Amino acid sequence: MSRVNRYGQRAPAPAPHELGAPFRVTRGIVAVQGLGGSVCIPAGGVWPGLEEIPEVVLDELRPVQAHAILGTEWTLLSPKDITKGELAQGRALVTAQLLPLGSCEEGWLRARKWYGKRFTRLTAAMAGAILNHRRESMAKTVVCLPHADQFPTDDGVLP
Repeated sequence: MSRVNRYGQRAPAPAPHELGAPFRVTRGIVAVQGLGGSVCIPAGGVWPGLEEIPEVVLDELRPVQAHAILGTEWTLLSPKDITKGELAQGRALVTAQLLPLGSCEEGWLRARKWYGKRFTRLTAAMAGAILNHRRESMAKTVVCLPHADQFPTDDGVLP
């Protein structure tokens, strides 16, 4: 009876130089790993390509490589193969996964930077739900921040 080391098996994932282009995952899941976090693109999802990701979001992710589970299938897309709606959904998927990363304080500061005064006018319960933290934790975080009373006056950099 032969033994197979299944831990060392890898599915083909997009190479680092391919992360600049959009791709669609048709089966499985691709994880784009960055220095600031990771983003998972499940079957049916689209990675929009580096040019389509807002600069503030890209600064947070800083993608380096991609991984895929066994059985994953994905396809690089040319501009004619992808719609504006799919690109928008891809940007939204990346942004939504990066927004809550880290501690309550990190998420709060990131959200304030990205969404400006629109985010600071939420209740602790709403902010906690968006950032995947408990209401109590969010309330303590906002009160404890040294500059919590100085809300941004702009609308942030994301729509």
